[in-house]
Amino acid sequence: MYKYILNTNRTHKTISTTIKALILSICLLSSSVQAMPEVSFIDQSNTTNTDIPVTFGQVFAIGDVPTGMSINVDLAGNAIATQVDIKATHPDGSLRHAVITTKIPTLGAEQTLDATLVTVNASSAGTVISAADLLATSFDTIIELTLNGVLYTASARDALMADSSRLWLEGSLVTEFTLKHKFKDSSGNEHAHLMARFDVRAYQGLASVRVDAIVENTWIYEPDPSNFTYDAKILVGGQEAYSITQLKHFRRARWHKVFWWGVEPKVYSKLDVAYLQATKAVPNYDPNVTVSESALEAQGQVVYEPMGIVELNDYMPEAGADVGIGPLPRWAARYLMTGDIRAYHGVLANGDGGGSYSTHPRKQLTDYPVSIDDHPRLGNNATGVDKPPPCTELGVDEDTWTCRNPYNPDTAHQPSIAYLPYLLTGDNYYLDELTFWATYNFTSMGYSTRGEELGWLKDQVRGTAWSLRTLGQTAYILPDVHPMKAYFNEKLGNNREWLMEMYVNNPDANQLGVAHANATIENTSKPWMDDFFTWSLGYLTELGFTDFVPILQWKSKYPINRMTSPDDEFCWILAADYTNALGPDLSRWAGNPDNWFTTMAQIYETTYNTWSYWKNSDNISLFSQPCGSAAMANWLTARFDRPYAIGEMYGSSQSPMGYPSNLQPALAVMVDAGIAKSNQAWTRLVTSASRPNYSSTPQFAVTPRTLNTPDSIFINGFED
Repeated sequence: MYKYILNTNRTHKTISTTIKALILSICLLSSSVQAMPEVSFIDQSNTTNTDIPVTFGQVFAIGDVPTGMSINVDLAGNAIATQVDIKATHPDGSLRHAVITTKIPTLGAEQTLDATLVTVNASSAGTVISAADLLATSFDTIIELTLNGVLYTASARDALMADSSRLWLEGSLVTEFTLKHKFKDSSGNEHAHLMARFDVRAYQGLASVRVDAIVENTWIYEPDPSNFTYDAKILVGGQEAYSITQLKHFRRARWHKVFWWGVEPKVYSKLDVAYLQATKAVPNYDPNVTVSESALEAQGQVVYEPMGIVELNDYMPEAGADVGIGPLPRWAARYLMTGDIRAYHGVLANGDGGGSYSTHPRKQLTDYPVSIDDHPRLGNNATGVDKPPPCTELGVDEDTWTCRNPYNPDTAHQPSIAYLPYLLTGDNYYLDELTFWATYNFTSMGYSTRGEELGWLKDQVRGTAWSLRTLGQTAYILPDVHPMKAYFNEKLGNNREWLMEMYVNNPDANQLGVAHANATIENTSKPWMDDFFTWSLGYLTELGFTDFVPILQWKSKYPINRMTSPDDEFCWILAADYTNALGPDLSRWAGNPDNWFTTMAQIYETTYNTWSYWKNSDNISLFSQPCGSAAMANWLTARFDRPYAIGEMYGSSQSPMGYPSNLQPALAVMVDAGIAKSNQAWTRLVTSASRPNYSSTPQFAVTPRTLNTPDSIFINGFED
């Protein structure tokens, strides 16, 4: 871990504005991205306060904070004390992600202070806050659990006295201790499964101490796993701060609550969301879409409680659109497009809800998520020593289940749950959540399919897409010193090699750039799943994993050809259909690579001239209608009993979660990657008729970061 307290010698970065940069900024109708981000501190206490400590996470673009440099918070030309805990760096040594702490001199009631993060020479000063300093106070936080009439307790003070060696933040402004303690009864007997954790953040002066109190039921190889029902109470400074009764704590699940010992600083740190998008750590959203006030109001009302899931789906495999599905989920997109505190609360609440799924296999020996290097045959068909101890179910009634969780996760519909919460807060709890979900995506599949310790994410196409996204985010953002950083990077590299072998370097792979489930040969494709996969590959390259570029280039052929083929070879109106044929005989050809279609024309005629679904009551096929014509619109109108406009794409084009919307992020990353004909494909999509309104549901409102041609300007989010 790196730690700095920065002095007031400031150096300001300047931007050399070129004509090209000016043109690109005009193209996006947004101000040019500044060299360094801003942050706004917004009072939430409705009173004037002084010497207010605040901590937030910040991601930086490559090169913005060079190696040997660090950050200071600048308030109107006045530098204030700043502590930077460096977590992750870019390959060139520049700062990628840090947890930043500062102390605001004065903040009035409902006041907003705008600050700039500036690069400075790194220096250290002041005395580090130690465990002894905190133990010299009366600080304590105690978690009490009552199970079957037996009281178990765990104390943060006891945990701090026992082992204060694991530090998350360290400096004279703040030190955060990462603690754990077993629950014990009055006789000293330890609970075998339930574990308390405390992330204790002690600020300078010790007037404010933040405690993240965590209860886990996550040990994967502890015998006799079970759900546990208990009453919970949390005492802070001897006073009850929280209680809940008859909480059923599911196996391999965890929950947490944040409390303050002393004074709680009530300040919202509003990050520079335009800069955040410009770093490429997150997708780029249409700057011309205004998220509706009603959407933000609803977002601010979501509430997390232990073993609750907020807006996450209790049955992730459920068919159909879901607010969590997309490059990032709806609540994340709303935040990234506004920085609004209500959306921020939604991001954190849903990040908390992810802890309620049984997706948290922690190994006691390492105290980290279980590794498939150590347990290569762990999976949904685990065998031998890698197989976790079984549960004994007592009956078919849900009330008698000992291990079952009513929340069902999967990979094919899995949101990005913990990445953005960690990015924004730098909280260790969310970092653990991110590693747990990345681990679940390995352990949820059969070990032979996964290649045992290789960690291939072979799944249905959308499952591979979302799992690769989560794995990439984990490998990208994990702290440099994290014990699993190299592990997750290695697994990402293994997936790159598998994809190269199955597609790019495989003479038997289809020639059209179509991905297939489990990399097997199939007789149909799902273009929308394929688009998720294309976006995921493009996103990995944006995160800096450029060895995925050849896979993206191979993969891009299919969406590009669906949008830009000559009209008589494939009509772009149908580019976002639900299913396309990939072979001539749907009942017999699957499994034989010799039967792959080799042209888009073959897909077009077989799907839209042969399949009965695409024939009307007069047995006239859609294939017979000129592409994009009034006749085609009339055919679709009659066939599906709703009006279609000329130039309207099939696939619920008016829906912000329709299939054309699913295609949009894929085309956006291809434009930024410079894929041939991507501009033509993008223009055709965004100028098509009946485009969606993204103001409430914007997770697919992803647009190119730059445009390959300088003469295109976005108007109301569409390209003219």
